[in-house]
Amino acid sequence: MRMKNILFVFALLIVAGLGAQEAKVLPLKSDDSFEAKEAWYKLQDAQKEWDAVQSKVKEKYLLVPYGDKEAGNEILEPCSISNPCLSSSTNVFTLTGRTHQLSAVEEEAKAKREEQYRKEAEENRKTAHYQRKGWENGFQFSSDFKYIVPKPAPVYENNGSRIFLAPTIAN
Repeated sequence: MRMKNILFVFALLIVAGLGAQEAKVLPLKSDDSFEAKEAWYKLQDAQKEWDAVQSKVKEKYLLVPYGDKEAGNEILEPCSISNPCLSSSTNVFTLTGRTHQLSAVEEEAKAKREEQYRKEAEENRKTAHYQRKGWENGFQFSSDFKYIVPKPAPVYENNGSRIFLAPTIAN
């Protein structure tokens, strides 16, 4: 029985080896290789520079402060140690299957925590970045690079009919 298994595996490996395709590889001359490598690194550097320019334009023209008449959605940044998502004074507890009547002292402490949370949220809101309305999909430069224009909303095909996804506009 063991010998049958070994022969079966061996036969399977032979069949798999016969059906496998070989990748075609062509070697480059050293000067062509060097040229391609240099061009690749220049392209990577140019891409980094292009990304930096786009970020600078976005920060300068599309981010507006709290309370601006054109302020749309808040730009949320990922949570980190330096940028915690929850206030350290906010504690959330869930009770399952039990009800607990808060004492007057607990109610007062809860009210203080909630008021502190509201104050912190308002302060965070004032220092947050807001996306300018109508620019939710990003921007692109005009052909002469003198203007930026909003990118159109993405269009998705669904069974042959077009679906336009409009950007969400904050009230």
